[in-house]
Amino acid sequence: MYFLSKLVSVLIQPLTFLLFLLVIAAWRKSWNAVRGILVVIVVLAIVPIGPYLLHHLERQYSVLTVKELLHMNPDDIAGGIILGGAIDLETSLPASGQPQLSNAVERFVEGVALANQFPDKPVIFTGGAASLNQPEMNEAAQIKILMQKLNIDPERFVFEDKSMNTFENMKELETKGYKAKGRWILVTSAYHMPRSVRLFESHGWSIIPYPTNYMEDDQFQWVTLPNILGNYMKLNIVVREMIAIMAYHYLGRIS
Repeated sequence: MYFLSKLVSVLIQPLTFLLFLLVIAAWRKSWNAVRGILVVIVVLAIVPIGPYLLHHLERQYSVLTVKELLHMNPDDIAGGIILGGAIDLETSLPASGQPQLSNAVERFVEGVALANQFPDKPVIFTGGAASLNQPEMNEAAQIKILMQKLNIDPERFVFEDKSMNTFENMKELETKGYKAKGRWILVTSAYHMPRSVRLFESHGWSIIPYPTNYMEDDQFQWVTLPNILGNYMKLNIVVREMIAIMAYHYLGRIS
């Protein structure tokens, strides 16, 4: 199932899908279709449609400010859950002792900050072997190495190292008995937060969203310098999240 989900995520990338349609149209000599697809490719490359949709997705939940965290009653907080993604498992080498950080490293930073803010509460880092190219790599293990390099005591944290996706993150924590222990501060990338919150809350968790790793500014601008690869990359994120939400609905994982 995990391999299938990764394969689908590649095939549904907007540019990949459009190029596939372009090849089919050219093979069938449907020149009107070829011209139409080329127009769509150019428009999506130049007009920041992807960034606009990503901006909207990232603002589904408001930023949890330092002031709000400081005013939280510790008795109301069960702990923090940090979803995996801070480590780039594809480029981390098992024997190097140098965990490679991804563009979502803010998840790690905010997780450590939560541990400092709530020293008596469990802070859980999730993430197992989520790399197809390096199945022996484990994100939780890499996080521990990173903490040791930064003189942060890994014993302060809880590590869930068996899950390979968000649904498995949640199920593994359920099996460990964490769900019934109150409100959890959930840390993940802002674009990933809508799916994550709906998943956890659909299974009875009480969640406080803590979005991080924003990729779009607060003030979105339509008029900007063209960023062809960036536009498609951000559109790909939105499409992937929307399809994942629909798949979770279909599978009964979210209500």
